[in-house]
Amino acid sequence: MSNQNFKISANMKQKLVIIASVLTLALSAAPDASAQWVHIDSPNISQIGCVAVSGSNLFASGTLYAFPGSKDVFASTDFGINWTQKGNPNTFVQAFGIEGTNLFASAPGEVFLSTDSGATWMARASTGLPHGFEGMIGAFTALGTKLFAGIYNMGILVSTDSGTSWRSSNNGLMDTSIINVTSMGSILLAFADSSGVFRSTDSGKSWERIHGVFSASDNDIPDFAIMGTNLFVESWNNAVFLSTDSGTNWKQAGLNNAYVDEFAVSGTNLFAGTQDGIFLSTDSGSSWKAVNQGLTDTFIQALVVSGPNLVAGTNSKGIWYRPLSQMIGSSSVAPNPSAQNSFAAFPNPLTQSTTISFTSPESGAAEITIVNLLGAKVARIYSGELDAGEHSFVWSKPPGLPPGTYWCEIRMNGMSDHIPIVVQR
Repeated sequence: MSNQNFKISANMKQKLVIIASVLTLALSAAPDASAQWVHIDSPNISQIGCVAVSGSNLFASGTLYAFPGSKDVFASTDFGINWTQKGNPNTFVQAFGIEGTNLFASAPGEVFLSTDSGATWMARASTGLPHGFEGMIGAFTALGTKLFAGIYNMGILVSTDSGTSWRSSNNGLMDTSIINVTSMGSILLAFADSSGVFRSTDSGKSWERIHGVFSASDNDIPDFAIMGTNLFVESWNNAVFLSTDSGTNWKQAGLNNAYVDEFAVSGTNLFAGTQDGIFLSTDSGSSWKAVNQGLTDTFIQALVVSGPNLVAGTNSKGIWYRPLSQMIGSSSVAPNPSAQNSFAAFPNPLTQSTTISFTSPESGAAEITIVNLLGAKVARIYSGELDAGEHSFVWSKPPGLPPGTYWCEIRMNGMSDHIPIVVQR
């Protein structure tokens, strides 16, 4: 067979380049089958009640498929990927509250306290709640050294001793059917069942009602989200509202006619969990898109950002997680606040002591603690008010502390962040 020399014309080369470019674009645009929600199969949880995050720890209340009447607490230490069954307060948990290493769980007519990351629970008598307490705590929030609880038929209770004793904090609160309470910097916000939003600027000593744009049909507020200086709320009237001045003025923020159960925030990205799935807004509510790929139960009852993942609790199919980068792109994932705010420890690893430094963008109540990998507190470094700006604290290793990896956690203005600290001999 004779050898033949083949020559490709310049025109043919140009056509081949175009074809190759089109194929490359088509392949890059093809959907990634793995880019979807992942269901947690073990433990086999059905309905989720609520979820709480504390540093790298996640807590969820729910029931098991095999035991429909069960009421259990589950925990994850790896951003929602793996879960273990914890202690059982033997009642369905309505809300979790976290203050230091204390984990509170509310139920109809009762409050339970765990000091060992949910392994064991103490009944409400140990928390010192008032005699005749029959309300249901819908939410907890911490502000400085105070722990606040919003109770459906008793208003606001406050504790200054980690739940040992409580007192009413209802001055100016014209509606005591509180379903949610949170802190935004040094401001407290309470959400009533039929009277909208109340605000306190003096640590709960007095309250004022915020009218804004809320009408009589917009007063029920099932959930809220804080994103920087933006406050989002969802009304029972199926409309999202936005305030940029701590609740004085409001405007609608899209996602109309979608009942929102839960919000979650990652940087400037706002997620909304509804009865029709999960939606994402990257422009403060001006527009929304569904991010439900692979999610077979779209009735969302809990939603929280944990590290690189968004974790969802559903009405009938338990817990799901999905990497944030799949929904908003890796370049848009909110940087770890430790990097964003220069949260660091030096030296790390340490043998005797380390200096913990960070920058706070605004003033507010802060708590800095060292915890072990199970979430148990090793040391409280600071608790109190901090100004905006740079801060540093020296932590010395306690005598007899075993070598290993620990977490330094900062809680400030309703947000939390953590970095690993390695202790050497």
